[in-house]
Formats: sequence, C-alpha cells, structure tokens
Amino acid sequence: GTFDLIIEYVKFIPRTGSYLITANCKGNIVKFFAQSTVTNIGKIEASKTFSVTAYVKSQSVSNYTGFNETMLNRIKFVEQL
Repeated sequence: GTFDLIIEYVKFIPRTGSYLITANCKGNIVKFFAQSTVTNIGKIEASKTFSVTAYVKSQSVSNYTGFNETMLNRIKFVEQL
C-alpha cells in the first residue's frame, strides 16, 4: 500500500548495522528497518514526511508502549512531502 509517514525516531542498531525507523501514519505507530538513512529522495530524519509504498509485515500490540504497531516491509520511498 501507499503510506504518508512522519518520521518520529531513527535508531542505529550496531549488531545488524541497520536502522530502526519509527514513524506516525495518521495517528498509528509504524516501524521498519533500513540499511541506510539516505534514500533516493532525501535523508531520513525526525520530523520529515515521506510518501512510501510498502507491504504490511505484521500488526501487534507493543510490549513497550501498549499501542498498536505496524511493521512494514519492502519500503520504497516515493517522494518527500
């Protein structure tokens, strides 16, 4: 599907050499992993907004926050909004 994401938090995970990106999509928590914070349309940073296409990998309730979270897979950045 297509999602408009407001990036909330970017965390580097040294063990895997990847980034965990947490975003807001219409009031919902969305997370995904990325190998880099640089995309073809700009750098992924907090408070930036991107339109992406992706597949929903899973939906669950977070043990940490207690809120519903959606994990995305196969992210393609379409444009920076």
